[in-house]
Amino acid sequence: MKTGIITMEYYENRSKGSVGSSRIRGDWLVKNWPEAEHYAVGKKYDVLIFQKAYWEEMLRNYNGIKIFDICDPDWLEFRPVVETIRLCDGVVTSSEALAEQIRKFDIDNKPVLCIPDRLDFEWSKPIRGKHEGVAKSCVYFGYSSNAHVLDSAIDGIARRGMKLTVISEKPYHTCDKFIEYDPETVNAEIIKHDVVVLPRASSTDYRFQFKTNNKTIQSWALRMPVAVTGVDLDRFLDGEEREKEAELRYNEVHQKWGIDLSVKEYQNFINLIKQNGKK
Repeated sequence: MKTGIITMEYYENRSKGSVGSSRIRGDWLVKNWPEAEHYAVGKKYDVLIFQKAYWEEMLRNYNGIKIFDICDPDWLEFRPVVETIRLCDGVVTSSEALAEQIRKFDIDNKPVLCIPDRLDFEWSKPIRGKHEGVAKSCVYFGYSSNAHVLDSAIDGIARRGMKLTVISEKPYHTCDKFIEYDPETVNAEIIKHDVVVLPRASSTDYRFQFKTNNKTIQSWALRMPVAVTGVDLDRFLDGEEREKEAELRYNEVHQKWGIDLSVKEYQNFINLIKQNGKK
């Protein structure tokens, strides 16, 4: 079925490449799904996927299959989440926790499916070479709004004699080096380091439960070990341990986290909606 994907980046007129979810849940699907393309005005589609695109007029007037793809608890930002879902035929989420929460809303029994963030491995280049010697540098990458997770890790990183680089759209208040995020160069910057640090947020952070593992699998695809805790950092100080982890996770991510799996799940979900009576 001819499928058009309306990304958040497109609908909100954001700079190309500036919205990570639109790349992961829009661009990469289009690239690996022959029947899908980015929405174009005037074209006819059997299915429209609204990737965090709160386009009420289109939702009300389009008569084909409509799927809302959500990857954040947007109701906290006063977005019309429930109202949008009621205008759609189904909902796709990026995490099971988000799917469970959506099912609790008054959404007229619309089907809800978790299709996790996955990777287009052509984007996962260049990859890190062999890990050797004592780790000297670590790197964090992501939106600055999430960088507060580093607050609890800074002292531990310094105690282990490591330097911290932060790659984001805005500087983090305490790091040894800041690099402005650029999707064209971020991978090359990440692999200059020994370890990716992705500390967990506080258990009291309500938003945290809805986060995906996309930065973890992106790191693994670059052959970068990911440290979540101080125990992880201690282990990855050793070059042999880093190399063992890098190889293990690189193989795992290629087996379990390819975007082709997401395409198949989306196709099955569309067929389910059709079987439920949507023409």
